[in-house]
Amino acid sequence: MNLSRLTRNEIENLIPELNLTDDEMVIFTMICKGKSRIEIADKISASVPTIDRRIKSIKGKIGKVQNEQISNGRRRNKDLLQEP
Repeated sequence: MNLSRLTRNEIENLIPELNLTDDEMVIFTMICKGKSRIEIADKISASVPTIDRRIKSIKGKIGKVQNEQISNGRRRNKDLLQEP
């Protein structure tokens, strides 16, 4: 998953559901702006392995939200297809 390829609309829709920590939000924002892991580490005075762990956490949260959205969509579609 390439976070820097998310559209502005996708980002705006994801943020409220992600429950990111303050640090994760800073990193998420910087990634979405195309910053590298090294640039982020330098900017927030953290090590690259720390940034990597936080990115992994962010991706996990995004994956969970996307899976929930897919499941909810399937349920809605199934309900629509059932006869009254």
